[in-house]
Amino acid sequence: MKAFGVLHIASFTGNIGDNANHLGFRSWFETLVENQVLWNELEIREFYWKKKNWDKDFVEYANTFDLIIIGGGNYFELWVDKSPTGTSIEIEPDLFKQIETPVFFNALGVDPGQGATENSIKKFKTFIEAIVEKNGLITVRNDGALANLGRYVGRDILKHFHEAPDGGFFINDCIKEDIVKTNQKIKIGCNVASDMPEVRFKEFEGGVDEFSKEFAQAVVKISKQLNNCEFIFFPHIYRDLEIINNIINISEVSSMFSIVKHLNFFTR
Repeated sequence: MKAFGVLHIASFTGNIGDNANHLGFRSWFETLVENQVLWNELEIREFYWKKKNWDKDFVEYANTFDLIIIGGGNYFELWVDKSPTGTSIEIEPDLFKQIETPVFFNALGVDPGQGATENSIKKFKTFIEAIVEKNGLITVRNDGALANLGRYVGRDILKHFHEAPDGGFFINDCIKEDIVKTNQKIKIGCNVASDMPEVRFKEFEGGVDEFSKEFAQAVVKISKQLNNCEFIFFPHIYRDLEIINNIINISEVSSMFSIVKHLNFFTR
């Protein structure tokens, strides 16, 4: 039986969360396909760096596959005013219509942090019309992305969208055995981020330092309540290591128990 060829367009060299997403998603996806899946990766950053273009050559290449999957990733932000779609997927809608291969937008994010322009919103609606015309499948993350879209583009267009979880929730069969090895302890995973501090920590007078102290206090409180638990910190990008270091070096935390840091948890 002929192998099922998939062109997977996403970030594969970006951060730990992306790697977790793809591992979990692919494991699940392969259970749905009865024959072998051949994954062909196309790094979306190459489009940002202008090493690749959303042009006719891309369309011809895309049409050689059985399926195109875009994401997961945060690609439905609506601040990219120069883009023909209003998003970081910068393909002309008329050119998109020339793609004959089915396209699956997989659990895309809609981060409203940088806002949206009226021009981008208008172009995005045209792009969605092109996707619907080609019977494309559109899913966004079930983390509030649909509500964010609704505020920008209105509720009517949302009928074309479906919610889906981040594939990182389904990595249990993919990650290293020593991490998932069961024991008597309760394991609590923590993903603390420190990018965009002016947004994330604006409610804390002392900024990231005050947040770190409050988070450390919560860790101590939970540890006392559960009595037998282990905290595992998952950095998303390298910068997250700084805030993780802040938290675990606060005296109340460091003196109580050893916090396990799996820094290579999602490396490929």
